[in-house]
Amino acid sequence: MATMPQKHPDGIVQKIAYLTGEGMTQQEIGDELGIPQGTVSKLLDKAQTVGWLKKTIHFVPKDMSAEEVQMIKAEAFPYVKKLKKNLSGLVVGPEAVMIRKVHVFYSGPTITSQAQYDKRLGRFGRAAAACVADLLLRGNVVGVTWGKTIANVMQGVSELFPQPPLKREHPTRFIPVCGILPDAPEIEFSSSMLAIQLHKIINGSEPSNIHSLGGVPARIPPPQLLSKKEATGLQAFIQKIVRGYREIFLGSDALINKMDCLLTGVGTAYQESDDPWQDEMTRLEGIAKEKLDELTVGDIGGFFLSKHNPPTPEEKVIQDFNERWTGIKVDHVHHCAWEAAKRDRPGVVIVGIGKRKAEVVRECIRRGLVNELVIDHDLAKELSA
Repeated sequence: MATMPQKHPDGIVQKIAYLTGEGMTQQEIGDELGIPQGTVSKLLDKAQTVGWLKKTIHFVPKDMSAEEVQMIKAEAFPYVKKLKKNLSGLVVGPEAVMIRKVHVFYSGPTITSQAQYDKRLGRFGRAAAACVADLLLRGNVVGVTWGKTIANVMQGVSELFPQPPLKREHPTRFIPVCGILPDAPEIEFSSSMLAIQLHKIINGSEPSNIHSLGGVPARIPPPQLLSKKEATGLQAFIQKIVRGYREIFLGSDALINKMDCLLTGVGTAYQESDDPWQDEMTRLEGIAKEKLDELTVGDIGGFFLSKHNPPTPEEKVIQDFNERWTGIKVDHVHHCAWEAAKRDRPGVVIVGIGKRKAEVVRECIRRGLVNELVIDHDLAKELSA
């Protein structure tokens, strides 16, 4: 049995150096580790003298083994230690998919204004870039959902590796797995746009065969907007005319069935959220955010998860939403996670920040929809509670 590496005698200095490199202030580090800010300041000087911290403010694992670095990272955020154990305990049943790894990154002060939240997304994207890039490089067919979190991680990867391609042989195929909303708010964060951009970053070229869902509505409109006959006609049109949709979703050779990695965010429906997709969806469906929040824990890539599984009679409305959803279904997500667990592929990679995402992340884990979880310290702390 392998022995655990011994703690470095200057372990506290290394933790402070690591957290400083993650962008935390001295006061934040003091609060995290339970030591005075003045002590943090003094130990930072020692970290620079020894060489564990450079003036560029990057953590330098000098003379440390990989095991020691992992231990430092785990101990720098004390709640991370019990986090994976807590989350693994949520998974039950014969077809359970155990979460493989939880990656935690600091995203900045947890201020709730939208502007500050956007700054946190940028900081998180840069911090998580190397981790996510490593996972994407292991995939052959990578599904991409939508949203600002993925866009910021993608930007972080682009900044970290400004000279593409990262993958020179056997290019990774990136496929969109969600359509667009009718008014297409912030189209640059759409599934199709993100898939194309990721292809350029990872493979270093424009995709030779673009799979786009740009002309596909994310959800077939509700009965109050389209009759049953009109809805059936629209669905038939999508399946027959949109080549990207057919190649991704239809037939025995559908790319969705070959997907060995899915990069996705998760969403919540709380009333104060500033999510243009959700605003557009609730407007079209004629449902208030408060009601959506009452009936669901949130969504994974646009597919809503009801609070109960199977759903209660009142939650049947959510089942209707999902039946009219044209993109990736929960069965596709579970299949990807299940196959990845058996074949040691990246599988379903959820990226997210903020403690409000805790409930939907827990539900995704309960349903066996996660292989790798890439989150910020705020969400990690809430999940470990």
